[in-house]
Amino acid sequence: MSRSEFKEAMNCLDRGDVRSALAIADNLTQSPDERDQISGYLCRGFAYEDGGDGLTPDLAKAIHNYRKASLLAPDSITFCHLARASIKLGEAGLPEAWKFLVQAKTLRDTPEVILGFAKYYREKNEYEKAKYFYRSAALRGRFAGFFGYSEISRILGQNKRAMLVDSLRVLLGPLIALLIGNKAQEEF
Repeated sequence: MSRSEFKEAMNCLDRGDVRSALAIADNLTQSPDERDQISGYLCRGFAYEDGGDGLTPDLAKAIHNYRKASLLAPDSITFCHLARASIKLGEAGLPEAWKFLVQAKTLRDTPEVILGFAKYYREKNEYEKAKYFYRSAALRGRFAGFFGYSEISRILGQNKRAMLVDSLRVLLGPLIALLIGNKAQEEF
């Protein structure tokens, strides 16, 4: 098994060929190499989280696979995946999402974790707290932070503030892209 198989599985997901991605992921989870197993569980989590190709999203299965990946590789990334899928469960998933976000932050405080907290508070309709986290992510060079802050500002009727943030994003965008590169486009 290898990194190229995981890449092929991810390409299948991008094309919407979920069944092929799951077949590759199943092979990866059976590998004796722990890195392949992690890749397989993550790929299965992505497939079940988003569904496609006649496969209905199944958040419980996605969370189960992300949890297996987090046991093999306890990292902020795996806990962010757990939190994101939990948030998609709605109100019932928010307590677990909070625990996963706190664990992710404890392991490594990244802009993606910050965006996770923003999404969490947005889901709870705690818009001022969501704005705080979106602003923090924007200050760390994530375009999703700018977009989220602007959207929340519009929800709160702060249209001038939203326009200001949109203008800053447009003006600073090339500089951010130059300094940070593709990481500026990463999301939760």
